[in-house]
Amino acid sequence: MKITADMKIADVIGKHPELLHVLVAQSPAFEKLKNPLLRRTFAKLVTVEQAASLADMPTQTLLGVLNRALGEEYVAEASPTPPAAVPGVAVPEPPPWLDESKVTATLDARPFQTQGKDPFSEIMKAVAPVQPGQIFRLQNTFPPLPLYEVLGKRGFVHWARQEGPEDWTIYFFKSGG
Repeated sequence: MKITADMKIADVIGKHPELLHVLVAQSPAFEKLKNPLLRRTFAKLVTVEQAASLADMPTQTLLGVLNRALGEEYVAEASPTPPAAVPGVAVPEPPPWLDESKVTATLDARPFQTQGKDPFSEIMKAVAPVQPGQIFRLQNTFPPLPLYEVLGKRGFVHWARQEGPEDWTIYFFKSGG
């Protein structure tokens, strides 16, 4: 079975536990996968493509490493467009909408992750009352790439800032009406 960009890391490791060490060897960004509690949260949310972005490496490179580790021949697919910027990694300057006085909801998801719990339902509860023009602030151990898509469909834009090795502050601004 070839590993593809859209596969979840949990599926990859679940079917091929030996790839855990291969992933960890590729980037310090994957160190949290060694912790079974964090692995349950992180790995089931993030695709191989998103993991490559978090590790600041081309998706095709990570796919090649994983597939070759399984003994699969791997030929990188040609990409018609240059790789996109890493989603979730903040630009140097905060966006104009970022105003701490507009933060109306906050959640620190780090304790959930440390305990191996999925904070998704708590995040959705915290973000529910946020109105247009208001901001939800999330503390997390990594940029939550899948959450960007989920909240983006609900009218939120995001901006993230890394505070430390496993400490991120992500702001979600509810735009429009």
